Amino acid sequence: MIAGFGMQTLAFGLVAIGIYAVCALIFRIYSRTTFILALIALIAVPIILVARQNPEVASNFATYTFILIVIGIVSLIRESPDSGNRYVHAKKRSS
Repeated sequence: MIAGFGMQTLAFGLVAIGIYAVCALIFRIYSRTTFILALIALIAVPIILVARQNPEVASNFATYTFILIVIGIVSLIRESPDSGNRYVHAKKRSS
């Protein structure tokens, strides 16, 4: 409940998403989970605009959506089977 109220301020939301990003990379949270969170934040933007008519909070959630998409892409790259092994695969193909 406290996090819900805090998400209205950009600084607290960015800190919360930063903590999530560190946890996502350390504990290898699936990128699908991060993309679902981004989708929820994206759906929240028009709902906030209609229900509360507060463009500042909607703008914050749009920023959260973008950052979650970036975190999801980084997680997806880490999940790919050949991440980090591009040089090895390129060397095998050239031999």
